[in-house]
Amino acid sequence: MNAPQRVVVVGGGQAATQLIGSLRGHGYEGQITLFCDEDVLPYHRPPLSKKFLLGELPLEKLAIRKAAYYQTHNVDVHLGRAVVAIDTATQCVVDEAGQTTPYDALVLATGGRPRDLALVPQGMSGVFTMRTYADSQALRERLNGAERVVLVGGGYIGLEVAASLRTLGCQVSVLEMQSRVLERSAAAPIAQRLVEEHLRQGSQVHCGVGVSRVLGQDAFAGVETSAGERLEADVLVVGIGMQANSELAEAAGLACDDGILVDTTGQSSDARIYAIGDVARPRLTQGHGGVRLESVDNAIHTANVVAAAITGATPPQPVAPWFWSDQYKSKLQMVGLAPAAQGWLQRASADGTRLSCFLLDGNRLRAAQCLNAAGDFIVAKRLIATGQAVDPAALTNPAIALRDLLTTASE
Repeated sequence: MNAPQRVVVVGGGQAATQLIGSLRGHGYEGQITLFCDEDVLPYHRPPLSKKFLLGELPLEKLAIRKAAYYQTHNVDVHLGRAVVAIDTATQCVVDEAGQTTPYDALVLATGGRPRDLALVPQGMSGVFTMRTYADSQALRERLNGAERVVLVGGGYIGLEVAASLRTLGCQVSVLEMQSRVLERSAAAPIAQRLVEEHLRQGSQVHCGVGVSRVLGQDAFAGVETSAGERLEADVLVVGIGMQANSELAEAAGLACDDGILVDTTGQSSDARIYAIGDVARPRLTQGHGGVRLESVDNAIHTANVVAAAITGATPPQPVAPWFWSDQYKSKLQMVGLAPAAQGWLQRASADGTRLSCFLLDGNRLRAAQCLNAAGDFIVAKRLIATGQAVDPAALTNPAIALRDLLTTASE
């Protein structure tokens, strides 16, 4: 196939950077233009809730690639210039300065943004979310003199921020509306272990509790909970999920539904426009959308898929998605999707420091979640990738080395 001569990439994150590297890696020699609405080069976001928030990692160390990388790969980079419109008829994007840039292939890597808590008055100070380096930096600066923090949302980002804030000496109260933290994404035994660690570190975790009222006028002063409790605080952190930045695509007439709907090649409803990373949602049969994933692994994989589609290279094989979360000194590693799943099998170390949970589909491993058990995670990824049959009793028996299942599992 003839590759397009001009590729325009909108969005400055992991997916966009990976796409550029993959395009050049496949020998693509055409023009690449990158638009970033932030004023810095694409950077790693996972440390924002951890090491960067703690002040252990400077901003320059967050960069995925240094400026020289984009120069040597012949990429025209526009920082701090948001794309505000797509003209599909003329195949141009329009930036906020009113300038147009033509494309033969357009790749949208616009990511997402944190959901707002509707009860918070507009313009109230002392209220924070976590998505950009500026968000994390502003929160860290505000903590000078702030002691009490209410954190709404017991998902991964919320719990990571809670751990960092507690490490910095704040009094932290986590409010989660569901009956437990990570109810839609983690096995109950894993979630319980994490909660126990947060409690040991001195945080308060309230489940089945929401916010009924936000206190304060111009500045945040606390919340009243749905349980009738009044929590006075200096800072509010909202971590109740993320919504896809699909407005640009919607305005251009692309098919969207909780993200930009794409086929197996990453192509949108417009043959010249692709979507990758957090904003992309697989289109399934009858026009319905699959699961929109928000992870580094997904950003890299979808970028590689689209780079192959643009250049005509062999696409990468589908792989089970994987994720991780660091909270205090605990590391949770997960592979496979198992939303709200029941029937997890448990494998715990004798000293109680490691716990792995496995979900089977028949005698095949479907998903695994490993807490402080990196070895189990590596083996689980292999078992899922190969589709080997496994013995449930062997999975749960800590006396049997999990790696031995790779050689004894039946086809």
